[in-house]
Amino acid sequence: MEIMLSESQEIAAEKLEALFLSVFWESGKHPEKLKCAITRSDAVISAWDCDKLIGLGSAITDGEFIVYIPWLLVAPEYRRLGIGTRIMKKLIEKYGHIPRIVLNAYNEQISFYKHLGFTENADAVSMMKKKQVL
Repeated sequence: MEIMLSESQEIAAEKLEALFLSVFWESGKHPEKLKCAITRSDAVISAWDCDKLIGLGSAITDGEFIVYIPWLLVAPEYRRLGIGTRIMKKLIEKYGHIPRIVLNAYNEQISFYKHLGFTENADAVSMMKKKQVL
């Protein structure tokens, strides 16, 4: 199996829908909005097994001080193959000149991100104002 990475932001809505729903993310129910969000991201790294979208990471940045990584997801059947690591390393490499790369991590993901050089910020708490997506 050869997994290819791509930086193209042109990803079909139905492929995004399939990937996001495979990890039970609510946003997968809104494929056209996902497509818009991907198109508007500053960087996108996608992972492909032939024509199947199996992983995705994206970044939003001001270009000088901070990069935010809102999404990193890998289809369940492709986890533990280093795909998420490859995607993150590409994003980190792309934005290595920016002083801060920020992301939110669930407790079970913390060790994965620490392995990539991220640290927990004891001085800050992740906060969210959540609204129902229509």
